[in-house]
Amino acid sequence: MHVVVRKINLLASRITVSHAAIPQIHMPAMTINFPVADTTRLATLHEGDEVDIQCEHRGGAVGVVNFRMWR
Repeated sequence: MHVVVRKINLLASRITVSHAAIPQIHMPAMTINFPVADTTRLATLHEGDEVDIQCEHRGGAVGVVNFRMWR
């Protein structure tokens, strides 16, 4: 999913992102906060960065398991 980084919380290992609507799954555009598995890589991001994220459902919660810079 293509997103824009809005906020990074390294202490809590969380990222806030916004994304456009995803009509295929009937999801409106929104801003959402996710836990991030790899906090080392999280530290490489900045507010305003555009990235592609990969999320997985683990232990009852959805979290970011991978991301890459979007160009």
